[in-house]
Amino acid sequence: MAVPGPGDVIDAARSVAGWSADAVGVAATLPQRAVNLVGEIERLVPRISSVVDHAEALIKRVDAIAAKADATISAAATITASADALIKQSGVVTAEAELTVTAAAKVNTQAATVVAKAEAATDGATEILAIYQPLAQRAAPLAKRFVEELTEEEVHAAIKLIDQLPEITERVERDILPVLTTLENVGPDVHELVEVLKEVRQAIHGVPGFRFFRRRGEEAEAEEQAEVQAEQAEHAERA
Repeated sequence: MAVPGPGDVIDAARSVAGWSADAVGVAATLPQRAVNLVGEIERLVPRISSVVDHAEALIKRVDAIAAKADATISAAATITASADALIKQSGVVTAEAELTVTAAAKVNTQAATVVAKAEAATDGATEILAIYQPLAQRAAPLAKRFVEELTEEEVHAAIKLIDQLPEITERVERDILPVLTTLENVGPDVHELVEVLKEVRQAIHGVPGFRFFRRRGEEAEAEEQAEVQAEQAEHAERA
């Protein structure tokens, strides 16, 4: 370790002496500075009190605002919950409305189809009416006369005839039509037969007493015809 010399000791003494002088100067100014500081503090105390009062008022206002904010938040939460419920309900209503709209669209389509068919049917009915109305007007007097003059017996007879039409049709197709198809081939023979019958008739007319026998034959035919008519009338009454 180095040993300080006399110069170092002298320098150190000077430094201590300078610091002591400075310290004495500072110590001399401390009372005045303390007085000034106390005055400043006295002036700051009312301002600090005012600031504290303002701070307390602000704290109270902040508390009130916080309370209102809490109430607002609670109300907002309630409104939000209600809004959520309304949104859910509106979603359900919207879905039901969509189903209703879809059903209404289907009904509208079906109604349009029905209207189109009705229009087509109306057009067809109008055309048919235009065609048959003149015929109906012309046939109305005939139909009226037919209804007025038609008796109940004639109606029953017509119904009976209609019931027998299938059998009549079958017999005509089975028995009469084949005969009619052969008439074209027997036409010339029939003409010859007619000529022969004419000659025979002329020859018979020349036979003495033919008129007498002819008259008796006509009377017999009249009696047979009267009996047939009586039987037919009796059958009609029973029917």
